[in-house]
Amino acid sequence: MKNPFKLFLPILIFVLISCSNDSTDDLPQTINPSNVQNIAITSNWRVTSYLDDNKNETSDYTGYVFTFNVNGSATAVKNNLTTNGTWSSFTDSNKVKFLINFGLTAPLEEISDDWDVIEITTNKIKLEDTSGDGSKDFLTFEKN
Repeated sequence: MKNPFKLFLPILIFVLISCSNDSTDDLPQTINPSNVQNIAITSNWRVTSYLDDNKNETSDYTGYVFTFNVNGSATAVKNNLTTNGTWSSFTDSNKVKFLINFGLTAPLEEISDDWDVIEITTNKIKLEDTSGDGSKDFLTFEKN
């Protein structure tokens, strides 16, 4: 009779390998201005999704690298051209906001707004903006 341990050993190894190394790097974080600020300043970011009234305009931000600094300044760099702006996170009407302002420079003026933070992890910041007519825009930054 074959040793049953030898039969189950490959399955056990597969299960252990699959379960180990679970990353905690991208676990959801509590949405509050302090967490948003602490996460935003940790890295450079890129736009991985931008939906403007359900129209996918993500490609407008391809090549941009965003930096959010502890002093409230922000930069958007593309092709060695830097656009300076500002940013902040705060609570307004019981919603945590992510305010971005790059002025009127296209296409950055499209994302210059006071966004609602709808999800934050150490690697991703998901934002939503509801216009006066009820339409919604969505913006997602991920670590570069």
